Amino acid sequence: ATMLPRRNYTLEELSRVRQRPFASKIYISGTNVDFQTVWLRTHWSDNAPYSAPSRRIRDYVKATITSINKTAAKSILADLLTAWFEMERSNYCSMACTLASALSENGKNVLFEEQRNRDHQNYIIPQGTTGDKFRIEQLRFTHLMHILFTKQSHERLIRDNCNMFRLAHCLRKHSKGQKDEAVGTFAFVASVVAFATQMVLTTYVIIENINSFKINVQMVPLAFLTILLSALLSWPELRCAEDIRKFYKDGDRLFSIMSIFDGISNVVLPIVLIVAGALVILLQDGFIEAVLNSTALLFVLEIDDMLPTILDLDGVSIVRNYLIKECLDEFKVVMATIEKDQREQTNVQTMMRRLESAGVEPIEFSDMLLTNAKESGNDIPGTSTFAPYQVLRSDDKNETESLDISNSNFITRHCLLKRIEWAYTIGFPTSTDARIGYLKMWKLGEEEPYEVIEKGLRGESYQKSAEEPKVDITCTHQPTEDKFHLNLVEIMENYNKIDDPSKEDKEKMRKNVDRLNQTYSIHGVFMITAFEMSEAVLKLRVCGSKTPQGFADAMDYYSMWDLDTSAARLLREKQPLYDRLEENGIGRLGSVSKLEQTPEMEGPKEIDDDEYGEHKGV
Repeated sequence: ATMLPRRNYTLEELSRVRQRPFASKIYISGTNVDFQTVWLRTHWSDNAPYSAPSRRIRDYVKATITSINKTAAKSILADLLTAWFEMERSNYCSMACTLASALSENGKNVLFEEQRNRDHQNYIIPQGTTGDKFRIEQLRFTHLMHILFTKQSHERLIRDNCNMFRLAHCLRKHSKGQKDEAVGTFAFVASVVAFATQMVLTTYVIIENINSFKINVQMVPLAFLTILLSALLSWPELRCAEDIRKFYKDGDRLFSIMSIFDGISNVVLPIVLIVAGALVILLQDGFIEAVLNSTALLFVLEIDDMLPTILDLDGVSIVRNYLIKECLDEFKVVMATIEKDQREQTNVQTMMRRLESAGVEPIEFSDMLLTNAKESGNDIPGTSTFAPYQVLRSDDKNETESLDISNSNFITRHCLLKRIEWAYTIGFPTSTDARIGYLKMWKLGEEEPYEVIEKGLRGESYQKSAEEPKVDITCTHQPTEDKFHLNLVEIMENYNKIDDPSKEDKEKMRKNVDRLNQTYSIHGVFMITAFEMSEAVLKLRVCGSKTPQGFADAMDYYSMWDLDTSAARLLREKQPLYDRLEENGIGRLGSVSKLEQTPEMEGPKEIDDDEYGEHKGV
């Protein structure tokens, strides 16, 4: 962990990198080296260049687990959560994607610096923390991060769906007995008035329908359009009703008076008014009266949403302050369990039950940097794009073979890939930066492959034979035999023996590299999150899961990108097929296309972390 990032590997490092998993890990160090304390471990490097507020994560873990300093831990926790709230979306998603890979299956890709001897002061876990003890620390870290991610999820939800009831809940819960209790009481009274007004107006609408049954057919178009508009306005609230319920949940108490008001106002009333409101419009004799009544019906549903603005309440600040207080309260509970574990011997099963009771699910997820090239001039600091990429065929009739690979602000069905196949080459004879010289992708729900770089693009030396070595990666979190870079060591050593290499020597070396012919293949549900291409693919970062459900759960839990309707529907439709894959034993990331043909897909030999010193540090 003391090595600083550099452009290329030494030959000695290349000989070791062949057994690395492709899924990213993080290594939390007690030692601060060049302001770096959380190291990104990829298939290529122990310390991949990475910019994120990761140093605070290390401080949070060290204050909680190592030194057990409650004051420091709570201060860092509040700072960290605030930084997440204010972070640019692209930077947050990049960080969350890496942490999601590290926290996969309850923290199996999180590594800690272990105390080496008595004189070693800057460490995270004490000497001898191995086996179940090490697994307990991973589970404990998962619980600590769960506190942050749940609050991040609530902040996005309430920020986009803020109303008087939710603000009153935020202001009132932590103000009892405090100097600002009057503010919470005022918000509570305003919420009661808003709810009472909505109920009275809805009652009057129902009474109007009871007293008259003379329908005016001329009002049918307006009644129909009012129904559609009311449904559109109500749909966002109905869709996130379960998430709102989790926001209000207070320990074992499932409901509060504000949650009841909120549920009736935003779930029950819209349904009642859609039916009763349409009848009111149909009963009107004049067109002006019908228009006024349709406007009034829409106003009833918006009363609770308009009140915060009318009362000049800063909804975002109120919600964030509330979530920070909730975060600190939840941290106190976790800290109490850590102190109890210090006194009593705990075990993995107890920790797993504790996580389950806290609502932590073991989501499997991988963030993979398939290349390690950082090209000068192509990677300007602060401008690198990290987003879902759509893969489309060009709609230009003159460019039938070209593809459109472009970023999106949300996940569409065109972002979802079920299989990625690639092979490496190198850009220059003196560089060991891995570039992708062959890339083919299959989209979820389609059979026709998308060839980004097809075979033979680099000339005769890159033609692939039917007997080419192929590595089907059945688990992205397990070490993968990397014969390309193992053989590259020998080729580079022979090349370095030449005193003054000619142009022919360089071309011969490149052909030897291209003839290594090892193709990698991953299966599951993935999407591209970073892509740069020239003659070869210079940068390719992908993320994903074994199953459609795992992919959707990760996007939701870690508050990354939203799924549009088409993507969410496609994931739901394909989940049963992946369940069948698991039942038929076609590997953990089995190929969907081989469901009927392949009885079993062999994965790479699993290698214990201890064989290459993963959890012991560098």
